[in-house]
Amino acid sequence: MVSTLLGGNPRIVVAGGAGHRPDQMASHVIIMPYMMMPDDHKIAAEALYRVLSKPRKFSDPVVPSDDPQSTAGVWRVQIEYTRGPAQHRFFVDQTAKVLHGVHEGESLRGDLQGKVQGNQVHLSSRHAIQGTVLDYVFSGQLQGDAMQSTVSLGEYGAAKCTAKRHSYSS
Repeated sequence: MVSTLLGGNPRIVVAGGAGHRPDQMASHVIIMPYMMMPDDHKIAAEALYRVLSKPRKFSDPVVPSDDPQSTAGVWRVQIEYTRGPAQHRFFVDQTAKVLHGVHEGESLRGDLQGKVQGNQVHLSSRHAIQGTVLDYVFSGQLQGDAMQSTVSLGEYGAAKCTAKRHSYSS
């Protein structure tokens, strides 16, 4: 839905979505009205109606049945933003499939939580900055001490991400 609205005419940028359904499936969208002009709400409402009244069909996701791979440790993370790369770190603790820890960016830190099923990993964090928050949602695959993922940045789009695990002493 987000990409359909962004690629439409007129182009509509939504500030992401969040969910309270199983696996955090999106159940609402956020519209940032600060750049809207009078009557733009009608255009946005019509575009949302067009997209939401004819939802695409999705097949059930394939869920790995394997035991969760080990994800605990310190991860050096490189996020490939549109304007260039940034170095981050994850400090991950694991209890069965549940992950928690800290996500450290170049200048901000936030709590990290997620889950791992087989080699599929899902992590999210929030970094508070100047009266707002930056939300990160990582989804990817583990291969030993390496992780390939995408990161959703809400209204800021998405980016590619790679990570390598190092020992806690690194």
